[in-house]
Amino acid sequence: MLITGFLLLLPFLPGRAQEASSGEGPKADPILIGVALSWDRDFDLIYDWETPPEPERAVAGRRREGYELERKALEDRLADLTARMAAVQGSYSTEALLKEMLAQDVASLQEVQDNLRKEMADTERRIKEVDQVLRRLAQEAKP
Repeated sequence: MLITGFLLLLPFLPGRAQEASSGEGPKADPILIGVALSWDRDFDLIYDWETPPEPERAVAGRRREGYELERKALEDRLADLTARMAAVQGSYSTEALLKEMLAQDVASLQEVQDNLRKEMADTERRIKEVDQVLRRLAQEAKP
């Protein structure tokens, strides 16, 4: 791409001042343009040829890392939900209960607890799914 740009700008170099003063303006040589475009195409082909495809191990490693990060986030979420459930179950008149009721837009302790239990169950289910995928990826990685 750089070579193409240089060859296309070649007619505009300072040695062409008389063309500009005559009012005709610089003219690009069609042969130079053809050569520049063929060089550009050749260099693109060489670049594509020299960059090998990514090995499957690297792709699998990135997938495994992604699942491990997701598992860590799910564990943090489960710990947060457990702490919120403990705060809500502490008393009927706590500020934590009021905040949780407002956050969930519900009117009773039972609804808050049901919602938290459901979220905890969903999070635990997803952790199990991620664990299964991680075990499968570990088995595939073994030769």
